[in-house]
Amino acid sequence: MSWLFEANYNLALAFIILSAVFDFFDGMMARLLNAHSPIGKDLDSLADECKFRRSALTNSVLFI
Repeated sequence: MSWLFEANYNLALAFIILSAVFDFFDGMMARLLNAHSPIGKDLDSLADECKFRRSALTNSVLFI
């Protein structure tokens, strides 16, 4: 469990980029398949909010 407390910024940045890639492909597939639902809209907004909070936190720790 000690790895939870280590500052691994490269791994954090990789997860941010990975979440952006998955978000892009999720939106693209939803548009191509015309698959829209209210829960999908809410979950996409929640995922975007988590991603942007994580990236802001990572950037503030890296550059301060």
